[in-house]
Amino acid sequence: MTDYHTLTTPCADPIVEAVRDDLRRRSLAGQAKYGATLDRGDLDLLDWLQHAYEEGLDQCLYLRRAIWELQRAEDDGR
Repeated sequence: MTDYHTLTTPCADPIVEAVRDDLRRRSLAGQAKYGATLDRGDLDLLDWLQHAYEEGLDQCLYLRRAIWELQRAEDDGR
């Protein structure tokens, strides 16, 4: 198993580091907004799955919007 020091040492991959930074920022924003971490005990598994499902639906909407914009730009360029 990988030790804690190895896991917390910056990685040579800048994309991995960017994702780690994004996760930290999201965690801090969530703590500020909800006053709790994800280690909270007031939600059961179904609640967590519902939250994740709704976030997934939002992601689908954002992806479809981006695809629509690229398709529209491509059509306008013809």
